[in-house]
Amino acid sequence: MNKRDYKRMTVNIKISFNLWNPLFWKKEYNGVIKNISEKGLFISTVTPSFPDDALLEIYLLADKEIIFIPAKNNTIIWRTLVFDNVCGSIGVELLNPPKVYYKFVQCLFPVR
Repeated sequence: MNKRDYKRMTVNIKISFNLWNPLFWKKEYNGVIKNISEKGLFISTVTPSFPDDALLEIYLLADKEIIFIPAKNNTIIWRTLVFDNVCGSIGVELLNPPKVYYKFVQCLFPVR
């Protein structure tokens, strides 16, 4: 995904997400989506550093409904380390987001 393939919207949306590795560990964290598009998220967070093969499940509250984006539908593209073993942000590409996610994102963009 190129940086400008999809229009992005600056937001401030609280989320929960799980970082996990099948059979070994699964941990829940909180973060804030700072920008969003139909195919990606920038998540600001403070988590321990995680392995490159970690999976990510996202839970987003939208109009009293929880939008679940399973690990198979996204890829962690990059992450920033703010200091030793602490991750400060995560860039996520959404490969096949649920239809309810598309509707949510479309509602965030102003009508022209």
